[in-house]
Amino acid sequence: MMGLAAPALAQESAIAALSSVDSAIGLAEVVVTAEKRETNLQKTPISISVVTAAAMEDRHIYSLTDLNDGSAPGLRVMPYASRPYNMILNIRGVGIMSDTNQPAMDSGVGVYVDGVYLGRPQGLDAGLYDLESVEVLKGPQGTLFGRNTEAGALNIVTKKPTGQFGLNMVAGIGNYGSYESQFHLNLPEWHNLAVKLDGMVMAHDGWVKNPMVGQEDWNAVRRRGLRAQLRWTPTDNFTADYAYDTGITEDTGVYGYTVKAATGPGARPLAQATPLVGHRYDVAPVGVPNRFSPGEQSGHNLTLTWDVRPWLTLKSISSYRELYQEQWSQGGTDSLGAPRNQNERLFARYSLASFDQYQYSEEVQALGEAGRWTYIVGALAFHENVHDQAQAYYSMVWDDFAANGVSGYSASPIVYGAAGCIANCIAGQETSNRYGHPVTNLVIPLNPYIGVDRASKANTDSYGVYGQATYTPPIFNDIIHVTGGLRWTYDRKRGQLYVVNNYTPLQADGVTYAPINGSGSWKRVDPMINISVDVAENAMVYGKWARGYRSGGFNSRSITYSPFDPEEISMFEVGLKSEFFDHRARFNIAGYTGDYENVFYNISGNYYTYNADGTVNTQNPRTVEDTYNMDGKGKVSGVEADLQVMPIDGLTLSATYTYAHVRMPLFKDPLPRYVNVGGVTVPQFNDPTLYHQLYTPTNSATGAVDYKRDFMNYSLAAHLDASWNDGYYTSTGDIATGTDANGKTTYLPQLKTESGVIFNGRVSLGDIALADMGARMTVSFWVRNLFDAEIMTSRSGSYTRAASSVSGAFNDPRTYGIQASVKF
Repeated sequence: MMGLAAPALAQESAIAALSSVDSAIGLAEVVVTAEKRETNLQKTPISISVVTAAAMEDRHIYSLTDLNDGSAPGLRVMPYASRPYNMILNIRGVGIMSDTNQPAMDSGVGVYVDGVYLGRPQGLDAGLYDLESVEVLKGPQGTLFGRNTEAGALNIVTKKPTGQFGLNMVAGIGNYGSYESQFHLNLPEWHNLAVKLDGMVMAHDGWVKNPMVGQEDWNAVRRRGLRAQLRWTPTDNFTADYAYDTGITEDTGVYGYTVKAATGPGARPLAQATPLVGHRYDVAPVGVPNRFSPGEQSGHNLTLTWDVRPWLTLKSISSYRELYQEQWSQGGTDSLGAPRNQNERLFARYSLASFDQYQYSEEVQALGEAGRWTYIVGALAFHENVHDQAQAYYSMVWDDFAANGVSGYSASPIVYGAAGCIANCIAGQETSNRYGHPVTNLVIPLNPYIGVDRASKANTDSYGVYGQATYTPPIFNDIIHVTGGLRWTYDRKRGQLYVVNNYTPLQADGVTYAPINGSGSWKRVDPMINISVDVAENAMVYGKWARGYRSGGFNSRSITYSPFDPEEISMFEVGLKSEFFDHRARFNIAGYTGDYENVFYNISGNYYTYNADGTVNTQNPRTVEDTYNMDGKGKVSGVEADLQVMPIDGLTLSATYTYAHVRMPLFKDPLPRYVNVGGVTVPQFNDPTLYHQLYTPTNSATGAVDYKRDFMNYSLAAHLDASWNDGYYTSTGDIATGTDANGKTTYLPQLKTESGVIFNGRVSLGDIALADMGARMTVSFWVRNLFDAEIMTSRSGSYTRAASSVSGAFNDPRTYGIQASVKF
């Protein structure tokens, strides 16, 4: 799927610097396929941002991960739990799940590449191959795109073979040891066959050095990939497009920081080796074991297009894809508590996991135009099979401890073997580790000497049929367009849970056995209606109501593996799209509001066992997690506005503003916490609390300046952009501080991330003729985070509560480099 060819972000929302500007007509027309056919963006009555090659090149963006600075309005891209290979996607504050790193949980943002749905968020940090566009479709897309598009969809379209010889080679270097190399080759058509090859390698060293010899740094990346495409056009009305891609991505995790230590009674003083610094490191204070997390993905895609009649086109999209991802996640170690006893000597939790997935799908479509009607009908079948397992254990031990806490001068790595801890062990605990040795042979753990936190598999089958039609009634000079759509979907999930916290799963009757079988099925109908009016030659207003959903599933951290139901969004949107000043200015604005229902939460609880008499054993329970649909409705609302102006030829000014508000339903914890009162075991329930939606700034804005001028033997282009937001939550709940006189839990507000501005820039000289070779060269200098802003892009805790620490992660530091490309 991925591996980026001169990528570029261009948006309807004006982030994009329109690189292909014709000075005679002003701003260039943008073509989208959001309605599964080519339409003019300004004539498409939905809110869309479009990703093109030139503007992404201006920002030196090589994967979806690089959009995590918020430069795409309405879209947030973040790594899940500091793991960049598992992406969290969020559109309009919707689409986030606290843990999508599980086989039977799905994201609320659908990702499509050349019409093929990608079932997992793992692997989305890989590079993107030579792109035609990436469309960010905002709001529910349940009719045309189906399941898991309650927030919206990313519709990625790659460039197809041209049938004419062409070669583009790119190379570059930068700070942090970064390098990149790409090639894009089109071969001449032969017997109606056209071939295109794309390849890339890129890498950079880590942002934070690891002082342990032989171990990897944090925030390092290595990517490489190859894509081959074949286009066969035996007749003028039939095209067969086949593509195969393969890629490998290796990442190390995001370094986690503590910027404020907990103080007060019971708080541990800081270890002597890890003083509080409170800002981004060049070198970590303590070295720990750390390695790359490798991921591999590959896939086949066959698209057949047959123009049967001028009013009918038939299309088939077939695909098969495989994904394998390993996780070796070490979050970093700073501002650690000093060990006061033997048990407090352990630190540096290492998180291991493997994720193995394959999927296949088939979609057929019939689309066309007939008189005043434009229509599309289709059907889809999708199957996915996923296996996973995860482990966690302490990898380091302080060499000393002291009752007064003045300790933690040096540390050593723990070595595990078949007999348990075999080196740098805590006295008397040589045969123990975090969870003991694996209790099941149903999985093969990455570390064979450590217990398995969880392991499961899940199968998903989804079938759907849909239709959408637009009618232009013969009134008011054909300015009114009415669109209606409907989709029926059937989803079925089946899974098996093998182990939880290195225990066999627990049934409600107290019987333990593995695996536990889980199953669930759901049927849905998702409608859409849209009315647009051409109020002027270059101005259109519209109103749209649509519904979308995220599929139900199972939680593999659960003790019972019981299913949860889908959640859904029902949203109304109104908008204006306009151009004026002879196509030299473009202003679009949309407002939306909707209901958020059946929202599911991941809820931490306790793994209880039963006594011989059937009573609950409350001694030493282990923490587990279940997922529940909450009662009540949430609310999603906001405004999106963007403006582009070309005051003079070659100069484009862009600005956007986004307001987003998400109110979640009141969190009602359904899990009992068993306590022993006077010798009797009784259940207690937490009070209802307010939960925050994650990664959703209330206010955000962007701006960009683009200038291009052609000279006799070269061209000059310059780009500068800036993005700002006012902060967002990265932890769902507020901070519990105790109970009041009535026994009710009291809370302090949770922290949002820091607000701040990130600047990116690029200057290039292009169209430089290379002697008589017939080639043209472009040389550019790029920089991301131009002013080296230091902003916490994840943060939790409290500055006002002494007993609470404040921790999180910082944005990427300033990166820069030079790049040269030669095009034949």
